[in-house]
Amino acid sequence: AQGSQTKKTPHSDIYSLGAILYSILTHKVPIDGQSLDEVIKKTIQGQIIPPRSIDKSISSSLEAICLKALSTSPEKRYQSTSELISDIELYLNGFAPKAEKINLLKKIQLFIRRRPLLFIVILTSISLIALISLSTSYIFSKQKEQLEYQKAEINTQKYKIEKHLNQVKKSQEKLQTIATLAAKGAFETAYEKYLSYHLKDA
Repeated sequence: AQGSQTKKTPHSDIYSLGAILYSILTHKVPIDGQSLDEVIKKTIQGQIIPPRSIDKSISSSLEAICLKALSTSPEKRYQSTSELISDIELYLNGFAPKAEKINLLKKIQLFIRRRPLLFIVILTSISLIALISLSTSYIFSKQKEQLEYQKAEINTQKYKIEKHLNQVKKSQEKLQTIATLAAKGAFETAYEKYLSYHLKDA
């Protein structure tokens, strides 16, 4: 009505700033219509085309900031211009604005953009650690194989020595038997024992 004064609030200022940002990004007004009534109706219903639906090159971060400022619910908008400016500064400094819900992959991408050299250093360090770990595992595996081979060789030699000692012991026992018989004067029996031992060993 004529003479009435529209009461402006911080929320309406935020909406106006969102509309300006929308126009800068898309070169279009947030809500268009054939009449004032149609514009008001679309505004109330929040019929705003997302900026990236108009231009895919628009940053998803800026789109999130813009749509938050243009929210139909004042409580869901930025509560102050400083809060809006803070989100824009986050975007300009390479961080995700609070208005944008991002996943871990997006966080990593933003970190790489902010600190590419640091990312290269971290990636190189991880690669070196992985390489050292693989090399150590390979060396350890080879050493283990070598130790197993040496252990098998030692066991083989030990078996051969024990077998030889057993043979020597048996020979000594045979000789002792023959010597005992000979000492008792049973030379014929001792000779027969010698022959039997000789035939068995042949």
